[in-house]
Amino acid sequence: MTFQKDFEKENGAGTYFTLDSGNAIFSIQAYSYFNTRRIRIQQMKLKANLILDIYDELDYDAMNIGWYDLVLGKKTLQKIIKKHNVNYISSNLYDKKKKDYFTKRYMILENESGKIGVIGVMKNDVGKSILQLDEDFEVRDPFESAEELVKLLRDKVDMIVVLSCLGEKNEKKLAETVEGIDIIISGGVMQKGKHLQRQVGNTLIVKNALGGKQVGVITYNLSEHGKPVKNGLQIAITKKQLGELEKRQEKIASGKDKTIPKIIRDDKEVVQAMVDEIESQKKPFLDRLSQFNDANWFTNDQVFLRVDTMKEDEKTLAKVKKYYSDVAETEKNRPASNKDKKSVTYRGVKKCMVCHKSAYDFWKTTRHAKAYKTLEDADRNYDPDCISCHTTGYNFPGGFTQANEVGGLKNVQCEMCHPVNRNHEEVMKIKVKKREEEGAKVDEKARIIKVPPGLCDKCHTGAYKPDGGMHEYYKKINCKLHKK
Repeated sequence: MTFQKDFEKENGAGTYFTLDSGNAIFSIQAYSYFNTRRIRIQQMKLKANLILDIYDELDYDAMNIGWYDLVLGKKTLQKIIKKHNVNYISSNLYDKKKKDYFTKRYMILENESGKIGVIGVMKNDVGKSILQLDEDFEVRDPFESAEELVKLLRDKVDMIVVLSCLGEKNEKKLAETVEGIDIIISGGVMQKGKHLQRQVGNTLIVKNALGGKQVGVITYNLSEHGKPVKNGLQIAITKKQLGELEKRQEKIASGKDKTIPKIIRDDKEVVQAMVDEIESQKKPFLDRLSQFNDANWFTNDQVFLRVDTMKEDEKTLAKVKKYYSDVAETEKNRPASNKDKKSVTYRGVKKCMVCHKSAYDFWKTTRHAKAYKTLEDADRNYDPDCISCHTTGYNFPGGFTQANEVGGLKNVQCEMCHPVNRNHEEVMKIKVKKREEEGAKVDEKARIIKVPPGLCDKCHTGAYKPDGGMHEYYKKINCKLHKK
């Protein structure tokens, strides 16, 4: 919300459109928990309504429906959509009972710059596991749907944008097989490709970096209807180079460039000659930009959200706090599970410390040992989306399945990173005894099971992964696996 307000102040209202490529209200984690245990329906509905409450405030122009948005079925999705003012589209989601498409199949957005046709597609091989939840849904062929609508829109609009939940391979195929698409905005799926944009024929495919730390901004110029829309990457590069020259020119002219000796800075004729020289260096860049004046073009940028300095939007903050309060009320009052206490096989850190005292003492100094308290301090200790990474064994076999039954498994304890067998103590005692009998020295660290590669990424991903990567974190927890 704050970013949008700042963006509007800088660029003016009505000069931009806000689009979402799909899977906005439910995630793969939510689907996974729901599909296996079906105990989170109320929390999922609360979160979906929170997200769309915020999207209402942001006044999104078009949102694609992704396959995870189908998780709670047609009736629930209809209720959630009707409650909000979000402009949902889906070009290939068909309602078999109604014998019509579930939502509008496309939108035409218009402002002073021109008309943009927006299409939304999801892949149709999402698997029975999702579509079985509601047999009314049929996901039709996305390539045929896109081709049909591009033909319909091409002469009516200046640019065609596809909001996609297809995945990278299918997006490349879409760009190759359907002529007339200018931009594919890729999203709604975990993608690990390095490139945030790529050109396939005449189509630019763009995506956001994972983690919600950036906002994708497409800048476009539509000078003449019917002309092709070119990738303006060269514009962004040229503007950056030109900007650097202008900064240096201003610095020299003002006498603030300390890299130049003072005796030269004090000589006005020499300074003017340097300023004129930079002016001549700017000419080829200005000529290059002038070539785009009468052309249709677009550029794609990633804007970093500086959450550490960004002012909180009070209205949005109040909605988020209410959500956590409502979730806590739901989870606190959830009836006790039928799980037999004997089925909880996670031992807990107090049992681990008996044999691994030095490891336990070190763990107590890390943030892992205080992970649950950070949730309590933020009133998030009943939110299933949070406790999975701030406790041990949540939704794992032998762990716990309800937030109100965390018991002695608060915090990120030993077994979260060092999985052990049910009879771990007995087996290890036998092994240690045998080694001691053989005269081998048994080191406490040697008895600790190494962390499987990639395990940390299950929690430290997206917005919860440091910008510089995990290596600095490994040092802080003295991770044996990653020591060289």
